[in-house]
Amino acid sequence: MRRVFGLISPESWAIIGLCLADLGFTLWLLSRGLAEEANPLMHHYLGYGVGAFVGVKLILIMAPVIIIEWGLRLRPQTVRRLARAGVYGYISLYALLHLGFNVPDAIAHRFEPTNYPPVDRELLRLEREGLIPPFYTDGTVAAIPQEYLQFAEAAWTRSDAESRP
Repeated sequence: MRRVFGLISPESWAIIGLCLADLGFTLWLLSRGLAEEANPLMHHYLGYGVGAFVGVKLILIMAPVIIIEWGLRLRPQTVRRLARAGVYGYISLYALLHLGFNVPDAIAHRFEPTNYPPVDRELLRLEREGLIPPFYTDGTVAAIPQEYLQFAEAAWTRSDAESRP
């Protein structure tokens, strides 16, 4: 059985390295306000402070390492395969959670919010069912409030006149 630095297996070192990188990267992002902790358990301990957060994370790092090292003595090939699958799963889960939780927030900050007035749903339903014409006789659109048209008119005046529909 291979040992790195004579202590533990490469699979355990991989898990330790990944978890410590996750811990460091998470603390760095949290300190700059660029992310939120996605793990509900770790989010809970973050409420107690950074020390509690780091302590729980270190305990959660050591638990699988102890199990892996114990299992390698009994069934080395099976545990090695499972540990490697765990490393790949950890990387995949981390990437998916990072993309799912933090990237949408980062993208959303680039766009300014626009508050549209509500659409009259009853008029929209009647228009879709063909019970009222899509345009009133005065030329306004039936289900779309005037605020929408004013917003569109303001946008058209800011852009080129040629791009107007």
